[in-house]
Amino acid sequence: MDFAPDGGRAAAERSAALADLTGLLARVTGEGESWAQRIGPDTALEADLGVDSVEFVVLNALLRGRYGDAVDLLGLLRGLDLDQIIGLTVGDLLAHLGAVGDDGSRSATVEALVFDVTERS
Repeated sequence: MDFAPDGGRAAAERSAALADLTGLLARVTGEGESWAQRIGPDTALEADLGVDSVEFVVLNALLRGRYGDAVDLLGLLRGLDLDQIIGLTVGDLLAHLGAVGDDGSRSATVEALVFDVTERS
């Protein structure tokens, strides 16, 4: 998955990834369509949506099933302190997914994402 800006294709990929992630979040939390419609890249997983630790574990399993073992949400969370976890956004998670190549390999972008999240707090 490549989220590099290249016109309409990148926007379509970002939109599709957001829709996919939103669907997974709704499935994990048991929330409905109206709840899912308020989710955007700046929506904080814990602070805005109330995703709890058990739901993070389930989301991790669903993401790994969909995108491969290189997606490691729990590993990402281990690198953050409590305030950073509370502030982790859907956009941060999309960046994490974008750092996983189509072949399931991880890029250095994952480490950059952890640095970016830690710098914001």
